[in-house]
Amino acid sequence: MLESKKIRLTLLEEHHLEDIIRGWNNPEMRKFLGGFIPHTKEAEREWIQSAQQQKKNMSSYYFVIEDLSTSRFIGTVSLNAINWLSKSSGYPTAT
Repeated sequence: MLESKKIRLTLLEEHHLEDIIRGWNNPEMRKFLGGFIPHTKEAEREWIQSAQQQKKNMSSYYFVIEDLSTSRFIGTVSLNAINWLSKSSGYPTAT
């Protein structure tokens, strides 16, 4: 969807599930995100479905960050609580 010299942003989809689970269940990565709580495949699937519904409502957009040269999953980023009138949103990131 969007590319720079080193990364690509693509919309979060169901086929990213395994990469999301690996990232969220990696204690080394989670220590930067407020602690480690294992996530189940079903919980992550529900999160992806929720993200897709928010996209339909145009209230939030979730993206996967990939290394452009290897297509390796790096993490996620999102635009949340989009206010189309004021043209503003929040933008949390996670790996």
